[in-house]
Amino acid sequence: MIPTAILDTNVLVQAVISSPPAASARVLDAYYEHKFRLVYSSASLDELLDVLLLPTIRRRHGFSDEEVVDFIGSLLVRASCYTPEDSISAGVTRDATDTHLLALAAESGADYLVTNDHRHLLRLRRYHRTEIVTPAVFLRRLS
Repeated sequence: MIPTAILDTNVLVQAVISSPPAASARVLDAYYEHKFRLVYSSASLDELLDVLLLPTIRRRHGFSDEEVVDFIGSLLVRASCYTPEDSISAGVTRDATDTHLLALAAESGADYLVTNDHRHLLRLRRYHRTEIVTPAVFLRRLS
């Protein structure tokens, strides 16, 4: 069965602004190669859009507004949307965005939460049934 994964915004942004050899970029390639199914929420989508439109990030990726929207649209083609209740993971981490990702993990039952957040998320290692891993570890799990 194809695994499901939540991709933290930091992974998607790194994938967009890095060169293809970066692990985050290879995770994105694996998604387009149908190696896993993406799980997201409207809040995580809003965060991604906000970050990709930041001037400092825009200078790095060089996308127009239309290209940013097209990129996000390409992610949603085979993705599943959930509307988690953040209160189910309240207090697990101090960062509200992280709290939302954990609630999304609990609600969706995703196999993986892929992140570069060593400070908060990766320390947990697992939340409910979701394994929290770096892009490099996720790629090893897919192979």
